[in-house]
Amino acid sequence: MTREDVFRAIDSERDYQELAKQDSTRPDILEEFHAGDTLAAIQYNLNKALDAWYKEPAPYNNSLVYLRKIAGLTVQLGEKYGMPERELQTI
Repeated sequence: MTREDVFRAIDSERDYQELAKQDSTRPDILEEFHAGDTLAAIQYNLNKALDAWYKEPAPYNNSLVYLRKIAGLTVQLGEKYGMPERELQTI
């Protein structure tokens, strides 16, 4: 999978997250996420990813579902608060 493919998957997760906000039957989807809410959701999904990883063989498809969610949550947080760029240093 290329980097572009991975970014596309994360972008599709963000689209899903935005659509889920319109579903009133989803109390786990908050309209207004704060940093702490997002960190808690990341931790929750990380725990689920670890549990799935422990129970499955490579290529860890179930774990990667949760990592896609975490990446989407991270992007959502960056959209709200900004994301500092990594300074690249030449070697």
